Amino acid sequence: MGFKDYKSKKVIHYKIVNTENNTDYKNWVKELQEQWWIIKAIVCDWRRWLLTWFSDIPTQMCNFHQVAIIKRYITKKPKLEANKALKWISELLVDTDKETFSYYPELFWIVYEDFLNERALWKNWKLHYVHKRTRSAYKSLKNNLYLKVYISIKYLFTWYDYLWKVDIQNTTNWLEWLFWHIKAKISLHRGLKK
Repeated sequence: MGFKDYKSKKVIHYKIVNTENNTDYKNWVKELQEQWWIIKAIVCDWRRWLLTWFSDIPTQMCNFHQVAIIKRYITKKPKLEANKALKWISELLVDTDKETFSYYPELFWIVYEDFLNERALWKNWKLHYVHKRTRSAYKSLKNNLYLKVYISIKYLFTWYDYLWKVDIQNTTNWLEWLFWHIKAKISLHRGLKK
């Protein structure tokens, strides 16, 4: 886990962990604030609870992580037309502004509403959504785009909402590249001990 100052490009706090932990994030942010660091914004892979713990700090969800969430639901090479459209929309996220992008999820809903709401009887004689994974991908995008907390912060476009106040990145790529060479070596090494 790591915290990096975007302006100075320096890692200001890191720890080697087996899994990311909510308590560690909370404690580290408070620790940095106690050391007189002024945290103007948080860009993270996606930890929704950050908004409740640090409601006074603008929080941006990494756009590439949102695209990855959608691809996990609909696959990298979707076959259904709705999934192809959703993949195309999600890939626009990284390269566009809020006004342009927010039009497309609404248009997607208008075009594919019947498809997304299609239900069928299953073995337990209950109605279930037929295209559950497509629905989940769409709901993830819609919730992270429109979900409002406190002063109308939108997680996918916080960088855009604060454009003239704070320089916020829309991805965590500038931090992730620090770890890529370690991850590559670990994945190649089959018998690596802790």
